[in-house]
Amino acid sequence: MPTGIESLKQIMAFDKNARVVMCTSIGQDAIISDAIKIGARDFIINPLMQQRFWILLRRTLNRSE
Repeated sequence: MPTGIESLKQIMAFDKNARVVMCTSIGQDAIISDAIKIGARDFIINPLMQQRFWILLRRTLNRSE
């Protein structure tokens, strides 16, 4: 099973304009940094807060980048 970073690389290779929001746990700064460089648009930090999730999702989908 691929890691989140490997999956992100595959998604971005398929569609460089994909809007990907990653989910990670606190203390994963290196992974967050790598994912941003690869193309992740935003992050949800666990523990997941439902209200924050919907805010990030709407913001990511509404970007016109």
